[in-house]
Amino acid sequence: MVYKKVPWTNLMTLVNLLQELYCLVLLINFRNVFFEVKKDLFRMLEYFFQCPYCWQQISMLLDQSISNQNYIEDCEICCNPIRIKVTFSGSELLEFNAINIEQ
Repeated sequence: MVYKKVPWTNLMTLVNLLQELYCLVLLINFRNVFFEVKKDLFRMLEYFFQCPYCWQQISMLLDQSISNQNYIEDCEICCNPIRIKVTFSGSELLEFNAINIEQ
């Protein structure tokens, strides 16, 4: 069996091609992760309602990926705490309650 000598430049070209291929694989993986995150951003729903304290119309972003939610968020106008109860079925809003917690 006879071995041929491979010129050093050909070896470096191969190394460069492998590096470019690796970078391309990383870019494709990043693109997939980016689109997954972007897709999740569209799972937010802006919902308008009246504050139970000041009766002004306000809006909140609701996360459609969580089917049952119960949390407290302050009104963006009067800063009073509002208990928010939300129920989703898939991307359909089934129930929304904004309750005065009477502080």
